Amino acid sequence: MSSPGASLAADQARPADPALPPTHGELPPWGIAELPAPPPFTLRNALKVIGPGAIMAATSIGGGEWLVGPAVAVKYSTDVFLIATMAIVLQVMFNLEGIRYTLYPGEPIYGGIMRLKPGPRFWAGFYSVIGFFQLGWPALAGSAAATLFGAWMGRMPGAPDHAAQAWIATGLIAGIVLILSFGGTIERMLEYF
Repeated sequence: MSSPGASLAADQARPADPALPPTHGELPPWGIAELPAPPPFTLRNALKVIGPGAIMAATSIGGGEWLVGPAVAVKYSTDVFLIATMAIVLQVMFNLEGIRYTLYPGEPIYGGIMRLKPGPRFWAGFYSVIGFFQLGWPALAGSAAATLFGAWMGRMPGAPDHAAQAWIATGLIAGIVLILSFGGTIERMLEYF
């Protein structure tokens, strides 16, 4: 005989609609709705859809491959290109799975990750920290700081310029945090123009 708590948990895990999968996470289960009618195909509507995605693609391509990759290859020899090749293969696999997930329920992959246990608060903090250490300080902000320092001073930074480069990187990160604080407004503006 099962306890009343087990029955309650089973009822909560059962979806309201038999066509939906059971929920095993922390967010509410999906609902079923009709897809909205697509907007008419015009140049303006195409640019609305492509705009934010094109900016994200440009930053992801331009950041690692053009700023960090050559610097690491020069510093540590071309042996690191095997690591880069493995990283690219893993990134392609992750991106394809993210695309498949987005097509199935219609929500971004990070929305799906937030559904996993232990819950959205944990995953939001986890991905913020991981993203900061992966992209924020050492890679993009540091490389961009070196580039900006070289553009302003007319020479590449050396060992004595480390403090100035760190201040520039810190300013870049602070500016990015400020921009991301108003991310929804910026995305709507990009879609409008």
